[in-house]
Amino acid sequence: MHTPTSVDEIGTEWLSSILGVRVSSMSVQRIGAGEGFMGQLARVTPDTGPSVIVKMPTADPGGLMIGQMMRVWEREHRFYTEIAPRLEGIRVPRCLHSQAEPWIL
Repeated sequence: MHTPTSVDEIGTEWLSSILGVRVSSMSVQRIGAGEGFMGQLARVTPDTGPSVIVKMPTADPGGLMIGQMMRVWEREHRFYTEIAPRLEGIRVPRCLHSQAEPWIL
């Protein structure tokens, strides 16, 4: 299955596989545009329930290079898969899916 690498590529098939329910329609709203250079963010609202935030690396070549050099996405992936599940008493957004290559949260 194709993992989206831009907000425009987020589709119902991919979202269905992540959520574990059949999503037949959804709305996608870009959020945080112009607020940072390291990522693309979208609020995705499936017909099956509450919205989720989808985060992926920036499409800007310069920002992408800096993010890769700083290992920004690798570190965030490792935080959500290795550290966050063990934290107690600290509120952390619940991660439904984190993938390292291509990176998407």
